[in-house]
Amino acid sequence: MELTARVPDDESLSNPRYIAVEEKFTRTRTSLAVHDCRITVGKDMYVVTGYWDDRAVASRSVFSTTGQVWRGEIMVICAGRYVPYKKRVKNGPAANTAVKL
Repeated sequence: MELTARVPDDESLSNPRYIAVEEKFTRTRTSLAVHDCRITVGKDMYVVTGYWDDRAVASRSVFSTTGQVWRGEIMVICAGRYVPYKKRVKNGPAANTAVKL
């Protein structure tokens, strides 16, 4: 899956590029807010983006991985130390932990 990166004119560590994850979500009217957070697991940092929709069907993938019920969509992106985002998540179990947190 390809994601669009929005690069600000004054890009810096405090104003990094933004990955437009919400373009790939299939949200409904009952799921208006998309939330982002950064989670550190060991030496790795992940950007977890998602939304909650009370009316959505529970995600079987999230439940089988974390044991938690999630109604909506979640995307996990691995952040880099020298580049804002990495192309691949190398440590799947750590990414699963990031979703749990």
